[in-house]
Amino acid sequence: MPRLPRIISPNCLYHVICRGNNQQNIFLAEEDFLRYLWLLQKYKTEHPVHVYHYVLMTNHLHMLLEPSTSHNLSALMKKLDLTYTHYFQKKYGGIGHLWHGRFKSILVAKDSYCLTCAAYIELNPVAAGMVQKPEEYPWSSYRFYAFGEPNAIITKNPLYDGLGHDEKMKHNVFQKLVEQSWVQKKFKEEEMDRMRYFGSGEFVQQMEKTTGLPNIPIRGRPKK
Repeated sequence: MPRLPRIISPNCLYHVICRGNNQQNIFLAEEDFLRYLWLLQKYKTEHPVHVYHYVLMTNHLHMLLEPSTSHNLSALMKKLDLTYTHYFQKKYGGIGHLWHGRFKSILVAKDSYCLTCAAYIELNPVAAGMVQKPEEYPWSSYRFYAFGEPNAIITKNPLYDGLGHDEKMKHNVFQKLVEQSWVQKKFKEEEMDRMRYFGSGEFVQQMEKTTGLPNIPIRGRPKK
């Protein structure tokens, strides 16, 4: 079956997910995390893309991105995937695919849902049992928003400045937003992985109408 064309919309953000092939680890040492982030900072400038949130796990990664053009998203991810694969295989050996197919991209509405998606991304290490608090994990954007830690990769989430009147208040509100999202456990990872669109019911309906594709793909053969 031919691959479906990637859904592109100028009015959306993209929740990008990349996984290691056969669930293999793609980051084995601190140097590997640092190399990927260095490449991300380099290529996001060459192919202008705003990086709002990210987390690098051991065998996969999540990012919330906004490209300046539809071409830039694919160009950025192609450069990242190929260059990091060359680095990884030169360091550790091996041939073939490092990544599990092409990257997954979920369209995210430019409203409060992008903050919910941000919380989901930055809670990944907590959900995986790697840390108890998101600030304990060094390979995410959480500390930038929650504590103001400098991060040259990040462009501020468009909704961040609306969280408070000063930076301290914004930090506190963001921390509570992420904490509340964890307590409520709004959605599971397998559910997010299957989505095409993330937003209100109205947003999802509009995207389904525009693209002709349902939000959650139907598994298996359709009924006759």
